[in-house]
Amino acid sequence: VTDSFNNSTTIFSGEVTEIIAKDEWTVIVKIKVAKSWKGKVAKEVVISTAKESSLCGYSFEIGKKYLVYADGAIKNLSTSNCSRTTAESDKTDIKYLDKLK
Repeated sequence: VTDSFNNSTTIFSGEVTEIIAKDEWTVIVKIKVAKSWKGKVAKEVVISTAKESSLCGYSFEIGKKYLVYADGAIKNLSTSNCSRTTAESDKTDIKYLDKLK
């Protein structure tokens, strides 16, 4: 968790409100932020990820809550299935992040 914390631009939790196809390879995911552990994020964050898991894309679902480790510039954030991004129901990272903050 410490390495991912240090290597991520921002880390936050929130609920997916919209998923939009950007092109044939990428989707844009809008997330209503509940809590942030790293980086300055707005109440809603827009991130991109590859459309398919075979392209390292993370498979988000509208209405579900996630803990997101995102990289890139704040206005161009992205994540992948190779990051620690996970369903928020797994509280292991959250407990550790609360101690790091």
